[in-house]
Formats: sequence, C-alpha cells, structure tokens
Amino acid sequence: MTYFEANVFKPEKDDLFTDLQAASDNKWLENDFFNKSIAAYQLALHSSIKYSIADIYRSGSWQKYEQRAAALARKHPSRDPYAAYLSRAEHDDWSGVNSRQSYRSALVRLAAQTVLEVGPSFWRYVLVKTNDTEARNQLVRQLKRHLDEEVWYQIKTVTAALSSVELKKLRGAAAFLI
Repeated sequence: MTYFEANVFKPEKDDLFTDLQAASDNKWLENDFFNKSIAAYQLALHSSIKYSIADIYRSGSWQKYEQRAAALARKHPSRDPYAAYLSRAEHDDWSGVNSRQSYRSALVRLAAQTVLEVGPSFWRYVLVKTNDTEARNQLVRQLKRHLDEEVWYQIKTVTAALSSVELKKLRGAAAFLI
C-alpha cells in the first residue's frame, strides 16, 4: 500500500459502514476496491496534468501506446497487458531500460483513460446496488469528498449499465495505476 493510498483513502475511524457487500446484493461491491477506484481516478487525473489524452491522441502517440499494449497482451496467456507487464518486470525480461519505460508509459496512459471513462459508471453502479440508505449516503459523502463536481455530474448522468468486461478492465487498470 502506498503512502498516498494509506493516508488519503483510508476509511475514517467513525465510519459506521465498512462492508459494501453486506449492504448490497452484488458480489462485486467490496469496500477495498471502491476506495482503490477513487485513488486510481486521482492518479489518472495526475497522469494527464501535463498532456491530456486528447493531446496525446492528436500527436499520434496514442496509436503507438495501443500497439505496445496489444503486443504485451499477445505475449501473456491471459491477454492482459497489465499482467504481462508486471510479469516481465518481475523477471526483468526487457531488451533495455527504454523498452521497459516505453511499455510502462503506454500502459499508464491506457489505464488512466480506462479509469477516467469507466470510474463514474462503476460508482453509479455501486450507488444503485447499495440497498442500505445509510451506506449509500456514506458512499456519496466519500465520493464528494474526493471527487470534484464535474465527476459527480458524470456519475449522475451515466446511462449505460456497467458490464462485467468493463468492470474487469477497471479492476486491472486501477491495480496497475496503484
């Protein structure tokens, strides 16, 4: 656990509600991932401070990032580029430092985009699936405490349902960023 995650996104001592699973009818709603998704969203915003995703797309780098991620995914049994990168990093299986860094940069940007796009849908899904009113109110307070009004507007205006594929992508991207 990083310093950032441990100190900014830890549950408050007076929180009455700590288990999303207990207040919901859905197995995907764990308190730990909810907090990590918020932390990942903050990190995704931070990764886009200097150059936005639109700037990177216009420059042509985005296509290179997608190619690098696809190449990593092809080399791993799960076809998950994040797992492939972490596996290669664990075994130091890179042709050079620049190779490792170029893959890392690509995956950070792709993970950031995934978190920025899917995060609001996930939070809306969690709020809708949480049956306990007090738990839902606590989650709303937590989201408002860590996210700005623009994100809150995105959460309120989500129209598409969150798919299991999107949730899996969000989990992988959030884990990679954190």
